[in-house]
Amino acid sequence: MRISWRSLPEVFVPRHHSLDSVSMRSVSSHSPGHLSSGASDLTNMNRASRYTAQRSADRIEPAGKPVTCRGRFCGNSESYRSTYSHSLSLSMSGHNRSVSCFNYSWHTVPMNNLHTARNMRILAIDIGSSSTRAEVFDASLNTVDNTFAQRTYNLETGADGKAELDPAMLLETVFTCIDAATKSVDHIDAIGTSCFWHSLMGIDADGEPSTAVLMWADTRAAASVSQLTKEIDPAAHHQITGSRLHTSYPMAKLRWLLDTQPEVVARTVRWMSFPEFLQERLTGVAGISTSMASGTGLFDRRTLRWSTPTLEHLGLSEDKLNPRDDRPIVIENNRDWPKLNKARWIPAIGDGAANNLGSHAISPNHPALMVGTTGALRVVTNQPPGTLPPRLWQYRLDSDNALLGGALSEGGGVIAWLMDHFNTGNHQDVERQIAGNQPDSHGLTVLPYFAGERSPNWHSDAVGTIHGLRFDTRPIDIIQATMESIGFSFAAILENLAHMLEPPVEIIATGNALRLNQTWIQMIADISGYTLLLPRKTESSLRGAALHALRQIGKEPPPPDIRSDCTRFDPRPERTEQYTEPRERQAHLYQLLVERTD
Repeated sequence: MRISWRSLPEVFVPRHHSLDSVSMRSVSSHSPGHLSSGASDLTNMNRASRYTAQRSADRIEPAGKPVTCRGRFCGNSESYRSTYSHSLSLSMSGHNRSVSCFNYSWHTVPMNNLHTARNMRILAIDIGSSSTRAEVFDASLNTVDNTFAQRTYNLETGADGKAELDPAMLLETVFTCIDAATKSVDHIDAIGTSCFWHSLMGIDADGEPSTAVLMWADTRAAASVSQLTKEIDPAAHHQITGSRLHTSYPMAKLRWLLDTQPEVVARTVRWMSFPEFLQERLTGVAGISTSMASGTGLFDRRTLRWSTPTLEHLGLSEDKLNPRDDRPIVIENNRDWPKLNKARWIPAIGDGAANNLGSHAISPNHPALMVGTTGALRVVTNQPPGTLPPRLWQYRLDSDNALLGGALSEGGGVIAWLMDHFNTGNHQDVERQIAGNQPDSHGLTVLPYFAGERSPNWHSDAVGTIHGLRFDTRPIDIIQATMESIGFSFAAILENLAHMLEPPVEIIATGNALRLNQTWIQMIADISGYTLLLPRKTESSLRGAALHALRQIGKEPPPPDIRSDCTRFDPRPERTEQYTEPRERQAHLYQLLVERTD
């Protein structure tokens, strides 16, 4: 089975008047097409609130054909055209009814006006839960010297389960990374973005955030999830959307907001993920990629449209969400970054999809196993949607290719927390101490659900447990036992994925937590019984964002030699056998403490 990729030569080009020559009309600030930057002066708007837009296209036409979709116009009733027109609103403080109208049109832009392969420059952005990174690549997916940039931040957390990021902070962080990454290049041909899945934020009638960016780790929706499971069939929801009824998904967060903050819902005109917010601020075009939509719990994985039954159950109309659209957008008249003008903005894909792409884990014999702050195991397939196994999720890389797998709330974040609290030294110190230990030498049993459980059983209210502590238990024993317990979770996901894998199976290992402690990679190989390959090239999600951008503009870099570019970790059969008893012990503790209290 091979993965199919489509070239998408049709792009979206904003056609608008200059800001110096706009014509102003009086339009109600509550009209359907109205959004505003909320800036006090058109010439002094900061770049984080330059402009926003909303458009009402709801389908993708075949590439090369004119797009016919319904457009909103300021103060008239025109409906269908062969080009797409849209109202973009900019308001000045105290003059919320004065807006300027801009027209946008779809048309085919020849790709031969891109730079040659030798000079092509692709800006890749990877927006994570703890840092944003950016780097420039060439057409062969080689990095350009002196272009890597990274900025870190922390989730805002609370005892009630809060896990948020400030949208203004995150937007400015991305912009700072763009500044740094493009400083030493003279042009950018395309921009590819990877971003965390499952985020949710709202914007108000002025185009400003009405909420924080609610992250996957936010568990405040637990009570709402419990109520949802009584109102709708969880199994049917899973088959429609590819996701579970769980606090990590925007679907659950929307219900929680409806239940607890109706005033916030009332002033929110649209709901979106953070990369959609970023796209509007950079391009003025509203939209969501197939990949990002697939991780919301609101999207039908079979029809690739918003799920009508799901939206109806929430009392949510489709115009409260952005339309699905994967086509590149041409950036024009960007005063902050002239180097980005004429560049193709590629709608963001989920970080998991980018990780598979960037590590070249795009075939049934090469699933990707990632351990960063959290963990995930995914395999790419282009098979038509069938019955989804109950313990797995299905999202999309694009409209042609799906990702099937499982996700863990536990990962490198749990290990870092233990290291910090036990003051065990750096990762090299920990690796050195664990490397010489036998499996289960500590006698501990750990349930590593510090942030609740996702795969395989999705118990939101599960908590972390360490069983078997004695006076001779050392901090390093607890860390080793926790690493092994996370390995057991990966083994469970692999067992559920077995029907999708084709021999010889070699798992691509990615993520900074594994690079910092390669003993953990060997441990997972021993537990699972599968070979793991660690690519020598780092930053898989950045590389995946760049590769996705290249493919979306019709370019294909040379394929890598996966085996020669990786370090190999083969399972040791005697150790695989040694892990059988502690896995059974963990399963028994799980049944006692999690399943019996469910």
